[in-house]
Amino acid sequence: MTQNRNAQDFKFNSVKLIPSRGKEQDLTFVTSEYEVFEDITKPYCTGTILVQDQNGWVETMTFMGTERLTVTVQVQQDGKTPNGPVFTKNWIVHSIERAVKTGDADAKAEAYVLNLIEEHAFASRSKKFSKVYQADYIGAVQRICQEECGIPVDTRRASTPIQTQWKAIIPYMHPLEAAEWFRSRMTTSDGLPFLLYGTLYYDNIRLASLDRLLTKAPFNPSKEDAFVYSGANVNFEEYKEAYGNRFRQVKNIRAVKMCRSFEQLMTGTVGSAFAMTELDEARVQGDVPFQYKITDVLGAIPVDGVQHVYDTKFSTPIGPPHLQPNRMYHQAVNKKTFYPSDKFSVHWESDEGMHKHKMRSDSVYKMMLKNSYEVTVSGRDISGRKIGVGDRINIQIPDNSIEKTAGGDKLKSGYFMIVNSKNVFKQDGGAGGGAGLHTATLNVTKFNEGPVQL
Repeated sequence: MTQNRNAQDFKFNSVKLIPSRGKEQDLTFVTSEYEVFEDITKPYCTGTILVQDQNGWVETMTFMGTERLTVTVQVQQDGKTPNGPVFTKNWIVHSIERAVKTGDADAKAEAYVLNLIEEHAFASRSKKFSKVYQADYIGAVQRICQEECGIPVDTRRASTPIQTQWKAIIPYMHPLEAAEWFRSRMTTSDGLPFLLYGTLYYDNIRLASLDRLLTKAPFNPSKEDAFVYSGANVNFEEYKEAYGNRFRQVKNIRAVKMCRSFEQLMTGTVGSAFAMTELDEARVQGDVPFQYKITDVLGAIPVDGVQHVYDTKFSTPIGPPHLQPNRMYHQAVNKKTFYPSDKFSVHWESDEGMHKHKMRSDSVYKMMLKNSYEVTVSGRDISGRKIGVGDRINIQIPDNSIEKTAGGDKLKSGYFMIVNSKNVFKQDGGAGGGAGLHTATLNVTKFNEGPVQL
C-alpha cells in the first residue's frame, strides 16, 4: 500500500438525533456514512448522513424537518484506539429521503439520507431585519451574526479594513446575506478581499482576509511531508528512496476550472472603468471615467513563486486587455444621505482610489478561482490537524516521469489554498462495523508557479 494507515482513520463517538418533541435517538451504530461540504464563499456548511433502518425506527418517528443532529468524530492516530482530536458538529435535519445503497454488509436494510445544514444558516433564512451600522465593518459583521443568528465570528485571520467614515442602513435583508454584503465591500490596504466562511471543525464562522491566508504557511511545507501524486504505474518504494519516508499520497487529481480568461474579461476582472454621479449636486464626480487594470494589484498578492493568473505580455489588435475598460461601473449616490453627520453613505467614496480598492478586491476574488484543481487524499491528516477551507497544503505532482531526477509540474505543484471540500467519513463494511475510512476531496487553487520540491 502507498498509505501508512492504521486499521481505521476515525470513529463515530456519538451521533444523536434530537427532535423538537419526542425522545432523542442514538444513531451511532446505524450510521454508515457522513459527508460534510465546506465552501470559502459560504458562511455555513452543509452535509448528509446515511443511516440504516433494520428495525423500522424511521417509520416510528414523525419527521418535521426541524430535528437537530449532533455528530462527534474522533480521529485515529495510533494503531490501538482512536486518540486524536475530537470535533463535534451541530446540524438541522432539513429533509430526509430514502436511499438505494448496495455493497454494504447491511444492504438488505432500508437506508435513509438525512440532509443537513448548520443551524445559523437555517435561522438566517427565517428572518429579515433592518438596522443601521457604521464605521467598523468587522464589528458590524460580528454583531449581525451574533445578534441576528446567534453565531460568533472568529476574526483572528483578518487584517484591518481600509474603509472608514461610512454609515449603512440594512434594507430588510437576511442576516447572513447582510454580513456577506458587508464582506464584499471590505478591502485591505492593498485592495485584497475578505472571505466569510464556515468550517467542519468549529461551529463558529470565520472572517479572514486573503493576505493573511496566503502568508500562513501550509501545515506540511517540507518535501518529506508533501502530498504526492505518483500515478498508477509508479513504484512507490522508489519515491520513498528518493524523497524520504512519504506516506501522504494524492489518490486522484483533475483540473476543475482552468484559464477562464474570457469570463474574467466580461466581469471586469482584467480591466474596468468607474464613474460616479453625485445626486445632490447633479454632477459627475472626479476624473471620470478612471481605469482599473489587473496589474495594479498583482504585486500586492502574496505568492510563493512567479504569478500565473495573468499574462502581462498578451495583447490584441487594440492593445493589452488590461488597458481597456472591459466593464463600466457607474454609481449614483448622495453624499448628504446622513447630513449633518460626518459619516458618508456606505456607497460613497471621497476619492477614486477607494473605489479602485473595491474593484481590485472583486478582481482578486474572481482570480482566486481561476486555476483550480480537485485532489482526493486520505483524510486522516486533514481531520487530524483540523485542516479546512482557507488553509493551505503542499502538493507535489511529478512532470510526466517516474525518474528520480524528474522535475515537478510548476502549475500543479506548490502551496495550494483550499477553497471548498467534501469530507467523507465512511464505515467500510456497513453501519457499526468495519474500519472507519476518511476521504477528503479538496478543490484547491493558487496564484503562482511552484514551489517545486520534487
